[in-house]
Amino acid sequence: SAVLAACALNSDRITLGTAVTSPLLRHPAVLASMFATLSEASGGRIVAGLGPGGFEVATELRVTTPSPLGVMRESVEVLRALMPGQTISLDGGRFFPVVGAKLSFRSASVPVYLAGRGPRMIELAGEIADGVITHGLAAPYLQMVRERVRRGARRAGRDPGDCIVSLMFEVAVDRDV
Repeated sequence: SAVLAACALNSDRITLGTAVTSPLLRHPAVLASMFATLSEASGGRIVAGLGPGGFEVATELRVTTPSPLGVMRESVEVLRALMPGQTISLDGGRFFPVVGAKLSFRSASVPVYLAGRGPRMIELAGEIADGVITHGLAAPYLQMVRERVRRGARRAGRDPGDCIVSLMFEVAVDRDV
């Protein structure tokens, strides 16, 4: 979040975001505070990229969850309630019990993107998120992603166009070709 804050304070047009932070490593209420603060600092140019965590989270940090989809669904619920200033209680929260939590200030709406490679996580993004962050450039994979987003959006009664498909790929810039 410090790097995003520095970028927010030293730019005025680019959209900034986490391309992917795990609520298993930082409670969604803490993430809501972070994203609300970054949204304020950036003039609303922040995207909350969430994912349950990949190989490094499970193996190196030994963080596991029985339900990545449940973790993401509950995380989005907490974020979306806290950022506009609501008081939230999820006493029966399966993963993130919260009782009487409220941010001390209201935030502009921050788009929430879910990171996913599997069909079920991509469908969940279509159902509840503003976007999906995924890997892969092959045409058949992208066709599957679009179809799963449509499926999830339809299930929720949403327009599939309300869920942006974002591709993440790494680029290394060097003089050595």
